[in-house]
Amino acid sequence: GNEYFLTIEFYLKQDEPYAEAGHIVAWEQFELPRLEEECEKSELSKEEIEKQEVDKSKGELKVSKNKENLVVKNNFVEVVFDWKLGLLNSYSIEGRNVIVGKMFPNFWRPPTDNDRGNNMPWRVNVWKESSYERNLMYRHINKKNGYEVEISFGYELPAGGAQVSNKFTIFSDGKLVVEYNFSPGESELPEIPRIGMQTLLSKEMSKVIWYGRGPHENYCDRKSGARIGIHSMNIKELFHHYVRPQENGNREEVRWIAFGDDSGKGVMVVGFPTINFSVWHCGMEDIENTLHDYELPE
Repeated sequence: GNEYFLTIEFYLKQDEPYAEAGHIVAWEQFELPRLEEECEKSELSKEEIEKQEVDKSKGELKVSKNKENLVVKNNFVEVVFDWKLGLLNSYSIEGRNVIVGKMFPNFWRPPTDNDRGNNMPWRVNVWKESSYERNLMYRHINKKNGYEVEISFGYELPAGGAQVSNKFTIFSDGKLVVEYNFSPGESELPEIPRIGMQTLLSKEMSKVIWYGRGPHENYCDRKSGARIGIHSMNIKELFHHYVRPQENGNREEVRWIAFGDDSGKGVMVVGFPTINFSVWHCGMEDIENTLHDYELPE
């Protein structure tokens, strides 16, 4: 499906003391109305993906398991899970590593200056614990056919009975559908800094293109100055350098993101219908525990 936006811009016609001709003085963006059936078509879902014909030329998926790992692979794609922890461990296409670290449910973000002022790092620390500690309740394998395999995990978190379930559906042509369900548990728990997932990308995936708000960082409470469009940067440019390292670099209302290497090969992540994302050249722990921006690892 398609969606359309009208963007109106006001430029300077001539040089002024504060800016040159062509400088954008103001702009606004409007989403154009669509028929209801067009809106439904534009929102991709797992069901629609399953209806799409799978390229069977890549070969049937084979599932193998030992005490440590579960591997789903054919000649084109390989997905490895840590079977003991219940986490996706790596994802490779045509022998090229894309995801090279564990993908785990995440409820934390590096505190901001304002967060530290209201004791957020200590007040909601239970959600930081829940990002690193979880009790695996179940794990299931469902080989629907030779070209589609479902791997499911369920976890209980330290945060007052909160639970998370993840289902990974691997298709023989390389598509990987991730379903995420979260139940918050007790009502007396503190606010949740973030609900999402975190992983580690191959260093080769240094180019980022996305369709959503940008190009600069934006959040739910400050996004009106970020246009919806197709934007591109390298990973280091996505990082916003505050004097003291803190949460930064989020992009809102993202329809899709593509990560690629210098040759243009890579992987695309698509929201159902939208997601937020941030990509850092260093770890979340580095940002939280480093006092000065220049001290962050490359």
